[in-house]
Amino acid sequence: MKTKQLQLASIVLCVTSLLAPHLLLAQKQSTVQPRPFELTVDSIMRGPRLVGYPPTGVYWSQDSQRVYFRWKQAGETRLKETSLYVVNRDGKGLRRLTEDEARQAPPANGELSKDKTMTVFTDEGDIFIYDHKSGTPRQITRTVDAETNAHFTFDQKHVYFTRLNNLYVMALDGGSLEQLTDIRAGTATPAPSPKGTDSQEYLKKEERALLNAVRERAEQREEQEKNRKEHEKRKPFYAPTGQNVTNLTLSPDSKHVIATISELGTGSKNTIVPNYVTESAYTEEISGRTKVGDTQNRTHLTIIDAETGETKNVDHGQKLPATPQTQRTEMNATEQGSVSTGSGSDRVEAQTKKPLTPKDRDVQLSQLQWSEDGKNVVLMARAADNKDR
Repeated sequence: MKTKQLQLASIVLCVTSLLAPHLLLAQKQSTVQPRPFELTVDSIMRGPRLVGYPPTGVYWSQDSQRVYFRWKQAGETRLKETSLYVVNRDGKGLRRLTEDEARQAPPANGELSKDKTMTVFTDEGDIFIYDHKSGTPRQITRTVDAETNAHFTFDQKHVYFTRLNNLYVMALDGGSLEQLTDIRAGTATPAPSPKGTDSQEYLKKEERALLNAVRERAEQREEQEKNRKEHEKRKPFYAPTGQNVTNLTLSPDSKHVIATISELGTGSKNTIVPNYVTESAYTEEISGRTKVGDTQNRTHLTIIDAETGETKNVDHGQKLPATPQTQRTEMNATEQGSVSTGSGSDRVEAQTKKPLTPKDRDVQLSQLQWSEDGKNVVLMARAADNKDR
């Protein structure tokens, strides 16, 4: 028994003697103070490489169990794009998602359905619907033209979106696509074909009168044009030159489309900023915004009938108070001379007063929002003189 105790004691003594130097060294290292921050220009100019990059695009998952955000660590290159991260709401499980996982992640933006089971959103010009129950997105358009401004209809059975400045509606069950507007650029009247000389016009008239083939082709073309206009139920809406359609919103009954039209300020001029650091090694121009005193862009709302294409501008009803004309109280030099010679009156005759007509006030309408029952709408109105909102 004593022999075993002596052997155990000798083993403990040997282990202690071997670990003692390492323990003492670790204790000395723990007492070493951290290196102070060097307040130098080189150290400060590191910027995000020193303090890291702030998270951006933070949003919750639909079940409020996870938080998604865009982030780039301090050690990553400056021009590298941010990656999508996810973390549990208790702060655990932080990890960076792979490209495949990021494509399957819930969207950061979009419109949530009323039952909160789906979200419609756009990605790289196509329309997607994210199913929150299965956690997977479904692509419903794949086109060359870009689709934007995707929303659910009031009945939640369709989605509407904008493509090439026109509004389209797509059914979620069958995928049928319908165009609700026919917005075109330019004028409704096409430019007339150039007229030839008198002899050329005479030959053209004789050619049609004498040759049956030419006359038949002309009559067929005119008949086709007439039939096309008869079958064209929706009247096209032509946006005047200088005006652009910036937003299209469908009414809850899907019978009208509210178009937000922006008009460039007359005579306004954008500032030009020189760009010296370019790939071409030459100074290039960056178009800036207009000056504060220049005429700003104007916006107005137009209601388009989805069936007939008839349009009507929204009247805000704001009027400027009529300014009365200045009344004359003194005679001018000619009238005073007439009075002194006895050929005129000693007073100024009262001028005929014209009725004062108030002018329309320049008010910008935007941010249209329908009520839940679809019976009322709320929008933002802002006066161009910035005195009322």
